[in-house]
Amino acid sequence: MKDSNLFAYIGFVSAIFTIGDFTYKFIKNNQFYISKSTFFFIIIFIVSFTIYFLLKLDKGFYIIKKELCYFFRNGDSYITKEKECIYKFISRTEMSNTKNYKIISKIRDLNRYSDQFKWSKEQQLEDIKIRSNKEEHNISLKRDQNWFCYDIEFETVRKGAEVDLSVTIHNLKDPKKESLLFFSSGIREKTKRLILTVLFPDTSLKPINIKYQIFDNYVTNCPIIEEKLNFNIHERKIQIIENKPIFGYKYLIKWDFEES
Repeated sequence: MKDSNLFAYIGFVSAIFTIGDFTYKFIKNNQFYISKSTFFFIIIFIVSFTIYFLLKLDKGFYIIKKELCYFFRNGDSYITKEKECIYKFISRTEMSNTKNYKIISKIRDLNRYSDQFKWSKEQQLEDIKIRSNKEEHNISLKRDQNWFCYDIEFETVRKGAEVDLSVTIHNLKDPKKESLLFFSSGIREKTKRLILTVLFPDTSLKPINIKYQIFDNYVTNCPIIEEKLNFNIHERKIQIIENKPIFGYKYLIKWDFEES
């Protein structure tokens, strides 16, 4: 959402509450009487006008939905405070994928975190090289249909405790350049912050036509939101930060490479 739209929305909502509060006090102090039906129609008018205003905003409904979904999402054994996914092009034909997590336990005896991934190039289970970047944590890997699923085991923590986790999937070799040029993450639990980063330390690689897409489920090919992104040439990265991503949604960065 553009900053001007965001400020306009905040100002509009503030105005609604201010006018409503003023009207209520004015009526109360002057002992005006409003019937229930009149009051009902006033509420309908305000709600309808608010919806109309949101329709005019870029990503207006999406912003509201994010807040509501995050607020009402409960029942998970942990909250993901932050999930950082880093796709690194060591060269055009070799990559790695690092995932860093900060999770908060919602139960008394949490000792396991689960996640999954798949590469756009076909791989066998025995080809996957995955390690925990925390020596005290154990990691196990299995295949479930088209996904590679892993569990990170750590020392049992109490409710409310924060745990830092980190894994790297390496040995992603693509000599024939068969993998597709995108990087995505699905949201499988209540998540406060998602960071998607694609790194290009190889200066011969020049990403172009960069887009950020949001999908309302993992299998659809039609994004509900699409935005252009810029390549940070100084840090040689593409990055997006999404606060309160929606459960079940997919967030994706895609690009092309400039031909040398």
